[in-house]
Amino acid sequence: GLLDTFNIEKLVCVYVDTDVRHVEEWSSNDEFRPYPMGGGGTSFKPGFEYLKHYEDLVGIIYITDGYCYDFPKADPMVPVLWTLPRWGISKFEPPFGDVLRVDK
Repeated sequence: GLLDTFNIEKLVCVYVDTDVRHVEEWSSNDEFRPYPMGGGGTSFKPGFEYLKHYEDLVGIIYITDGYCYDFPKADPMVPVLWTLPRWGISKFEPPFGDVLRVDK
């Protein structure tokens, strides 16, 4: 839905725990079948560092439970939406972006 709604050429999904574990890319013609990898402790730094390779990056949606041990020092200079389940950390306060809490 993101690809069509926002006229985006490519959606990139980066699976991160303490490092980048897997990367998937989809275009609007591809079947969306995510294959998550990793788990456990989370560092937000590796994912943001990896995304610097995409010059045409227009935004980041970060799906997390909020349990992490570090953030990147610099704002990625694109909009960031942190998406957390309501049962995640109640005082999750990232240094940049907006936080959206979802029921599921």
